[in-house]
Amino acid sequence: MRLIIYFIALTTTMLLFTISCKKESEMTNYSNVKTVAEKKDSINPEAEYSYGGIIPISTSSNNNKLYKTKWILRKYVSGFSTEYPNDTIEFINNNEYKINNSGLIRTYVLSKATSTTNYDLQLNYFSSIGGSHYYGQVGYYFVEDGEINGITFVDVYKESIKIKIWMVKI
Repeated sequence: MRLIIYFIALTTTMLLFTISCKKESEMTNYSNVKTVAEKKDSINPEAEYSYGGIIPISTSSNNNKLYKTKWILRKYVSGFSTEYPNDTIEFINNNEYKINNSGLIRTYVLSKATSTTNYDLQLNYFSSIGGSHYYGQVGYYFVEDGEINGITFVDVYKESIKIKIWMVKI
């Protein structure tokens, strides 16, 4: 009886080994799959991409609502402290602003808020209220209305820091 079990186990092992070791020609042919290194045009390799192989990030187009606008930060409230800095914030392109006509250029992000008509506004290195990155949600027509009234901006790195901001477009 042991001899029969040994023979069946040996036969099954040999059969499985034979099935799993197929020749390369029997396997799927991947010869017509292109690799990342292959290009259509060896002289101009970027020709196959619609943007020439470059991600289109433009700072000169005016598709941003804040582009070429100036605002005055009239007031902000942080904790129990109220400040009136009257700083001028000029949005010089789609992702940069400067404060009080200084040469220091900072970045910002204006994007559509999820599941609402509002915008998310993030002001990076916003020195007028502390120098950190702050974000807040502003209304859809805030640029047309020309004001941001009592909107809470939150520190990106420490969300327990919340500052209410009042700004007016000039």
